[in-house]
Amino acid sequence: MQKVMAAVVFLGLAAGCRSSPRDVKVGEGADLGRYRRIGVLPFQGPKVEAREAARFVEELLRREGYATVAPEQMGPVFDSLRLQPGDELSLTNLMTLREQTRAEALVFGSLAPAKKRGGSRLAVLIIDGQSGELVVRGERDVPPKEKGGLQGAVEALLDSIREAMAKTSKEPSIESLEEP
Repeated sequence: MQKVMAAVVFLGLAAGCRSSPRDVKVGEGADLGRYRRIGVLPFQGPKVEAREAARFVEELLRREGYATVAPEQMGPVFDSLRLQPGDELSLTNLMTLREQTRAEALVFGSLAPAKKRGGSRLAVLIIDGQSGELVVRGERDVPPKEKGGLQGAVEALLDSIREAMAKTSKEPSIESLEEP
């Protein structure tokens, strides 16, 4: 059975990737503006910090105008499939997540110790809920004493994702959903 490997590979890379403050890759032809409902899965990493990072991502997506499925709502569905954060998703499991939550796209994430200078490495991956194709992935170092802490790092990373999506799309992506 074909596996959706992007999430696993991405989350595995998060612990030891490049040390640049921001690294964003947009999937070919990706446009966040085509999604209306995005599910945020529980993040991988230290329980308290990972839960907090997932909550910040969900909150910021909601503020951007997306209908969201919070990690707390995604968790039971994920558990019913006997999956843990970082596990491979089969296309069948992906379809089940989509059907039970009505999420058109899914956010995976991880928070891992950074290899250099302490702190953490935040990684976020958004995939299409139907095909499993990469929409966008981003990573950012979270220095131990960064102003704004984890929430500031999440905001900076999502800003970088927004900028990258706008550069690769003919139409604005996240901004297209904001109320005038």
